[in-house]
Amino acid sequence: PDFRKLSQLSKLLQGSGVTLPQRLLQCIPPSIQQEEFQLIVDALQTGGHYSQARQVAELGDLPVHRLLLSQLLQEVNIHKTKWQWMRLETRVAFWKTCHIRLKADGTDPGAASQFFRSQSEVAFPPTDHESKTEILDIQECCLLLQLTAHWLSLQIPTPVDELERLEKRFWLCEVQKYILTATIEKESVFNLPPPAITPEINAYEVLMNEFSFSNIPDLNMEKYLSLEGFQSHSEKQEELDAESELGFEERRVLALLIGQLLDKGGIHEASRVCRYFTIHSPDVRVVLRCHALACGAMVPEPHEETSEAAAMKALTNSPSLSSVSSFVMLPLLEDAVTVQIKKLVGQCFHGSSYCKQILSLYQLSKELQCPFSHISREDPHSVLKNLLMLKQPDRFRMAKTFIKAQGLSADTVAELVSDALVQGLLASTQELQPGEKQIFRPSDGQESLIQLIRLCEDSNIVGLKLMEYLHNVPLRNLNSVVELLIVAHSCFSLTCNMEGIVRVLQAARHLSHTYLAPGEHYSLL
Repeated sequence: PDFRKLSQLSKLLQGSGVTLPQRLLQCIPPSIQQEEFQLIVDALQTGGHYSQARQVAELGDLPVHRLLLSQLLQEVNIHKTKWQWMRLETRVAFWKTCHIRLKADGTDPGAASQFFRSQSEVAFPPTDHESKTEILDIQECCLLLQLTAHWLSLQIPTPVDELERLEKRFWLCEVQKYILTATIEKESVFNLPPPAITPEINAYEVLMNEFSFSNIPDLNMEKYLSLEGFQSHSEKQEELDAESELGFEERRVLALLIGQLLDKGGIHEASRVCRYFTIHSPDVRVVLRCHALACGAMVPEPHEETSEAAAMKALTNSPSLSSVSSFVMLPLLEDAVTVQIKKLVGQCFHGSSYCKQILSLYQLSKELQCPFSHISREDPHSVLKNLLMLKQPDRFRMAKTFIKAQGLSADTVAELVSDALVQGLLASTQELQPGEKQIFRPSDGQESLIQLIRLCEDSNIVGLKLMEYLHNVPLRNLNSVVELLIVAHSCFSLTCNMEGIVRVLQAARHLSHTYLAPGEHYSLL
């Protein structure tokens, strides 16, 4: 026997109520030793001594990745016996904690997804849709299905078919939740107004948005933006409705939910849901037609074909224009595609904002002589950066159009602008390498600086990010530090932010008294 290991084991078991098995003191094969260690681990977990169980497992060379799952399973059963479990806030907080702990523990994605999947089946069995179920249980099931999909998407290779089955089940739950909520409101004695957004509901929505199926890249395939295979309105629709697994009311509700998805910008997901349940959605079809027209996959109606459209088609198919970086200015002409998309925007009830986004990007792609497919697929951050590197005087107008079309957040734009300003100021003290481009140069002048700052909705965010950059600029480059302070002051001055201006002046005073005056940097002073 390894008495050193047994001594460590004895110390770990102190105070746990689990005794050291006598068999470990005998000469036994390693396989039997591991069995004894496993029995000790099981006994410690049963007694709630989870940290000791993990240490014993590590001591006995046992796999520890399933210990946390067993611990969480026991905690679930304990929580379900308490009255707090009947609150949505409690369930949301618990499952969020489970996710964080599994992530921190480096749990295998397959094991974690199976854990959440099993819990979703306990909360809302997939074969028992007609039974009386609490809305709370369905809400919990929806969250668990999304957590399952998130962990499943981390597997390599990603099981796309399994993700699609999970998503289909998720939308069945969403339909049931909608119908049950409407029934309860209808049967209510009092005609109460809709409930306010309470903190627990808000926490639930935040988590649902974080783990939405729309956020899984492997599901957002290009084929779902194609009209190929999409259910069209035809005489056979009634036959398909009769064969569908959903009833009339469920199909009506699902159509409403698809409309909400379109308004939120979940185009891929709306298209997938229509295909899962063979539902014809006129709005989804309009959106897909807009995308097909812009990509060139669909030809405009013959009577609206123009010479400009033919020229643009030949231009976008040119092999020399294969990158967004090859920007060339073109006069903006309203071709047949533009006319057709504008007409479709007027026909769209849900998802019109996405159609307008397609129209803006298409017009921008024409102006830049760049294929729409490239400008829509590439990372918006890199496209915006390339736009700002253009030397045309119209680049800021085009950048604003792109920011609005892509719905880029103020924080994202501020990050790019502040980084460009810092790089430009630091590069002004160094020699640029041949072919190296900068978005901003101090020699561009004050007007160019203000236009760049105003690309962000809130110039204060740019100013704050510049102040954060100050700590990263080496003190030997005092000229850049002073320039950063001046630019930050300009950012705060645009909105008369007195707090920001005071912060800049305080930093300037500290810089002057501590570094500039003692170093006799009079020009910087």
